Amino acid sequence: AVVATPLKLRLGFAASFATNGYISFPTWLGGLIIQWGYNSDIVTVEKTITFPIPFLSDCYNVQCTGDETNASGAEIITTKSVTRFGFTWVGAIGSALGVSPEAEKGYWFAIGK
Repeated sequence: AVVATPLKLRLGFAASFATNGYISFPTWLGGLIIQWGYNSDIVTVEKTITFPIPFLSDCYNVQCTGDETNASGAEIITTKSVTRFGFTWVGAIGSALGVSPEAEKGYWFAIGK
């Protein structure tokens, strides 16, 4: 019997083109992993987001974009506690009066290896 180990699986491409998905490039192309997703939570100001698959060594960067129209100010999405497994999404609204925490939904994009 032959067992497919994670190392053997990384010798080729892997992908999931879902709303929360990823593309995993083979080791002979550097082993780069690109992941994306959607945070639909409009209740929680700080939301733990789990990546579709964990990065093997490190998440280099996470970018977030809100998708709400808010007349009271601009959406501000930041991240904290980024690990190989996920990150914390932090939403806020910025206006002339300052920045206040607020639940925000939107998209995220992460890259790593």
